[in-house]
Amino acid sequence: MNNVGVDPVNRFDERAATWDDDPAHVERAQVVAGAIRDSVPLDSSVRLLEYGAGTGLVSQALSDTVGPITVADTSAGMRKVMEDKVAAGVIADASLGS
Repeated sequence: MNNVGVDPVNRFDERAATWDDDPAHVERAQVVAGAIRDSVPLDSSVRLLEYGAGTGLVSQALSDTVGPITVADTSAGMRKVMEDKVAAGVIADASLGS
């Protein structure tokens, strides 16, 4: 695929609805969440900000071990997926940043 001249944000907008369907994306988020757990003491008093969160997979993986979460991304498509997850309670105690 030739991405020359393609706005990267628009590319993510187009892929957002099916992003979580890719097992590699989910696995990578689990690995990142595991590395964070191994490096940072987490508990319900910890507030989490995930900027460039995509669909919020890393925050989703950490939501059971931290307090309030704020997720943000520049892609409108990714923000829509995050918004749906927050509304459905998939990412517990989360809010959307702008």
